Amino acid sequence: MQRLLPIVVVLSGGLVGSCSLDIADPEGYAAFRAVAIGETEEQVRSTLGAPYREYSADTSPDEYCVDGYTCERRQVTGKVLIYKRAEPILFVFVDRSGRVEHTFVGGS
Repeated sequence: MQRLLPIVVVLSGGLVGSCSLDIADPEGYAAFRAVAIGETEEQVRSTLGAPYREYSADTSPDEYCVDGYTCERRQVTGKVLIYKRAEPILFVFVDRSGRVEHTFVGGS
């Protein structure tokens, strides 16, 4: 029994740590995670409003990440729309046909 106790403590600590970001702004995380692959850019904008930043494949800088927030770097094929709240950040990658091809939700 003594050998199992440290494992349980480590596992429960990891679970608490992974949930703590959502607790900071649960509505923000829920709204950002609700963006679905295949949605149109217009659907995203009507739900979330104007993005904090926006880049097309032609104008995207090498470094489009926002200081102080986690980021997933990937090639911008159409556009990247960046939405930011106090805690979560959302990167919406839109393909050339105007549909969401990938999203990334991160924290600060």
